[in-house]
Amino acid sequence: RSVTCADGSRSTIRFKYPEPISHHNRAKHWVDDTNNRRHDPIALSAVWRTKWWPTRQFTFLLEVAEANAANARSRARKQKTEPQLDFRRSLAKKMLTNNLDDDGRTVVQVGRPATRGSLQAVKMEHTFEKRPGFTGAWDEKDDDWAPVKSEYQKT
Repeated sequence: RSVTCADGSRSTIRFKYPEPISHHNRAKHWVDDTNNRRHDPIALSAVWRTKWWPTRQFTFLLEVAEANAANARSRARKQKTEPQLDFRRSLAKKMLTNNLDDDGRTVVQVGRPATRGSLQAVKMEHTFEKRPGFTGAWDEKDDDWAPVKSEYQKT
């Protein structure tokens, strides 16, 4: 910082910010970046019109998570951030065609044939299934849909 002394001379004072202040100054624009990406060009909350509070909060969290993922990906790759709609489209496609097992690990297809005694990776295929009619919630003990007592459930 430059200062002017009483005799009219100018001098430069150098100092180092404390670490928390330095981190704040370096990252303070990240919130603005996230908010700008949340609303540009089409915000989920604008498309998903609702006044029900839980849904509005859910869309807000989805918008923030999506914008943070896009920003973090561009910073990690040291590249320009991908347009939000392109990122949203590729994220949705990857979520629909993922290859994760029940524990959240990636299942890899092994290129060579399995030999006796070796581990063989299994490629899991995801299927979309609808709940059968007149069934209740998923029962984890029986690994099946729970039966209901009445055909006409309250919604």
